[in-house]
Formats: sequence, structure tokens, C-alpha cells
Amino acid sequence: MKKSEIAPLIDSLIPGLYSFGYGLIPDELQAEQLVVDAYSVFILREKEFILNYEHNGPKQRSRVRKYIQNQILADMLDLGSKRASQLQGLFRTAMQQNHFYSLEFNQRAALCMKENLTLSTSDMQEVFALKKHQVCELIHHARNRLVHRSHSNEVEGLNA
Repeated sequence: MKKSEIAPLIDSLIPGLYSFGYGLIPDELQAEQLVVDAYSVFILREKEFILNYEHNGPKQRSRVRKYIQNQILADMLDLGSKRASQLQGLFRTAMQQNHFYSLEFNQRAALCMKENLTLSTSDMQEVFALKKHQVCELIHHARNRLVHRSHSNEVEGLNA
């Protein structure tokens, strides 16, 4: 695949990748940098694949797009988990404003993939390198935790 063929494919993924990055790290600049870094890792790691791939119609283009997206998401997950531990101050502030950031890292990632990117469970399995039931548990626990926190705040508001 020529660089001119793959660039538009990746460009079409950028808004979703940025949204995912911001879900992982509550800072615009850090989220953007996470996308750039994961994209760079993908390009370096998959250079041979990119150079040797021949475009054979829209069906194959769709499969390649999904492959690229899942690979970059997996890289963002890996890089983001390392950065999140270094950026605890951002999370304290974000937690006070939004319960979403009080979720565990993988729970936030799973919800972003499911709700924002509308990834299938099988795609999420690939990104997380987990079994189907483990992905389902991540989503279930994240949703329950958000509902519980929301309910707790409503009760606190009534008691105040």
C-alpha cells in the first residue's frame, strides 16, 4: 500500500482515536500526544505490512481500516496506562468534575470503545487481548460503578 493510500485511512480514524485518548487521559494535549505516539509506534512496527499491502477493493479496505484502528487502540491502551500513573494530579481534578475519571483505567477504556467508538466485543477482545467474558465484565462493572456513584451523589444532594 502506498503512503498516499494509507494516510486517508488513518486520517479518518483520528477523531475517534482522539476521543479515546481523552477518555484515557483527561488532558487535551496529553490525549493528542497519546494519539501521535501510538500512530508512530504503529507505523514503525507495521512498516513492512504498509509497504507490501495491495489495495483490493472496499471490503479489504474496511478490514485494513479495522486492523489499523485496533492496533493503534491497543498501542494507546499500553502507552496510556503507563502515562496515567504519571499524571495522577490530572485525574484528581477530573474526578471531582466527572465520575467517569474515577473508574479504573481499563474500565474507562472499555466504555470509550463501546460507547464512543461503537466497537464490537470481538474487536475489544483483540485490543485488550482478553476473552469475551472478561471484556463484558469490564463494561458491566464500569457501568455499574458509574450508576452507583451517580446515585450516591443524588442521595448526598437530597441530604444536604
